[in-house]
Amino acid sequence: MHSLYIAALLVVFASGAALAKEDVMASRFGNTMISTDRDGSTTKHYYRANHTFTAKHGYDWSSDGTWSLEAGKLCLTYQFKRPGLGNSECRTAELRQIGEKWVDNGRRTTLVKGIQY
Repeated sequence: MHSLYIAALLVVFASGAALAKEDVMASRFGNTMISTDRDGSTTKHYYRANHTFTAKHGYDWSSDGTWSLEAGKLCLTYQFKRPGLGNSECRTAELRQIGEKWVDNGRRTTLVKGIQY
C-alpha cells in the first residue's frame, strides 16, 4: 500500500512539472511579444498553444514557425530565413506577465495584451 501511495505521488509531481513547463508560455497565447533590436528594428511574435507561431519584422518580412521548450530555453524554428540571421534561435524561457518588459540577447522586449499588428 505504501509503494502505491509513493507511485501516485510521483505521477502527480511528474505531471505538475510538465504543466509548469507549458505555463511559461501560457501568458503569450493570444497576446503579442514585441522585441526591439539594438538597431531599433522591431519584431512581433504571436504564439499559439499548438507549438506554432507567427513572426513579423517591420513591413518587409514575416514567417510562421514552430516553438519548443528545451533546457530552460524557448527555441524557435522559422519557416523562412530572416534577413541576415539564421532560421532558428533559442531565448531564455521565463514566465512573463502582460505589460512586463525585459532584455534578452540584447533585445528589449515587452508582452502586450492582444494581437498587435
